[in-house]
Amino acid sequence: MSRTRFATLLRRVNAAETALLQAHNLTLLLVFAAVLLRIAFAVPAWGFQATSEPGWLAEAHRRAFGYGEAIPASSADAGAKSLFIDALTILLKVGAIAGIESGIKLVALANVTLALISGFGVYAATRLARLLSGERAEIIAAVLASFFPGSVLYSVRCEPATVAATFVVVSVWLAREGGASWRQVASGVVGGLAILLRWDASLLVVPSLVIGPSSVRSRRTLRAVSAVGTTILLGGLLDLLEGGQPFAQLRAYLGSISLAQASSQYHFDNYFHLLWDTTHWPLLVIAVGAFISLRRWGPLSLPVLLFLVAHCYEERKAFASILPCVPLLLSLAAAGLSSLIEGTLRPNAWVVVLTVPLMASMTRRTLTLRPHDLEIVDRNPQSITGAPFRGLEETLSCVGGRSNVCGVALVGIDKPSGDACAYLHKNIPLIQIPVAPIDEPIENVNYIVTARTTPPPRGFQFASSFGDFVAFARQGACTSR
Repeated sequence: MSRTRFATLLRRVNAAETALLQAHNLTLLLVFAAVLLRIAFAVPAWGFQATSEPGWLAEAHRRAFGYGEAIPASSADAGAKSLFIDALTILLKVGAIAGIESGIKLVALANVTLALISGFGVYAATRLARLLSGERAEIIAAVLASFFPGSVLYSVRCEPATVAATFVVVSVWLAREGGASWRQVASGVVGGLAILLRWDASLLVVPSLVIGPSSVRSRRTLRAVSAVGTTILLGGLLDLLEGGQPFAQLRAYLGSISLAQASSQYHFDNYFHLLWDTTHWPLLVIAVGAFISLRRWGPLSLPVLLFLVAHCYEERKAFASILPCVPLLLSLAAAGLSSLIEGTLRPNAWVVVLTVPLMASMTRRTLTLRPHDLEIVDRNPQSITGAPFRGLEETLSCVGGRSNVCGVALVGIDKPSGDACAYLHKNIPLIQIPVAPIDEPIENVNYIVTARTTPPPRGFQFASSFGDFVAFARQGACTSR
């Protein structure tokens, strides 16, 4: 009798596993959780600043509101300047028209928008994995793409790589989906936008359009490639209208990766340590799945490998450099892992055993990371923003909301003043003083923002504080000598 009950229980467990893993609602639930997690990090109060490479937010804010310091973006991302900053400028203007007056809320609007775009990228990664290796791959991809630490933290950064990563995987998904001709056109348009945002994304987009299933029918391939070309030409026209030269940003990007500036050493170990420190053992599981996918889906996996190898020669080491390939890589890794467990005795149970620890480990790691953990850079040990301090954005936003503020000084803070203007969101003088404390009076300033440990200058009193930062104010208007 006990054997019969055990056999019945086992059948019910198997049926429950199958029903759970085959339910499309589970994938949507995981994608929804991914969006919520990203939106939580989109609020600057968490301490994850809107940009890790100064320039994008500052320039967009200056264009939208007519004041603030313009900080040029890095040459490595120069190809995206026109398209990305124009889109960000429009978003900030729409937010202001809708009644958002606080600088920190405008930045949060931009971050939440990026979080939603990233969430759609997670969904595209799950759909691509399902096309490659079935329903189990879709579940594994949903877990990997939703909770991979680097993807979560960078999904709310105002950088072109954030959007390019989503556009790459969406383009590849639509190309593999086949079906109606509009999918091929949409795949080409989205792929073209990804290339305009990050020119090196062409290493990922073009092979997927040419070598994918659509290559069987030359007309569909021609539609996709034509859509890519048309989109890039329109991007060149945008450069012509804004700067007077077509493809000016492309030339700037090509100049930034000239052989004269290329590193002669291969720095795979730097990226490995970067990814290992931020991911830990799930990185090994992803590597196993990626290796299997390289053998089974070479035409899709080889461009990703080429992309990673090419960036290992870069001097600048940050997760943003390889971000455009990450959702695609995670989707391929999920397909590889699914094919690995396909022949086991209870593949559905193995999916549960694999995904639950992965989700728990990556979520825990995500909640303990800080922005600087995703970069390999030389940092000034005396710098305030070089450490995971929080509260600067809220402090600046609070000061900007004061009716009597007529000038602000950032004391001992190395945050670019252009980005600070976006949070201050007020057309007033903003100066930076690198050394704290200060002994002499400051002209044209009646508010000072500095570290909480800094004593107030003579004549200033406590005004407000958030996290590790404090604002001091003095009575009277701003006057110059």
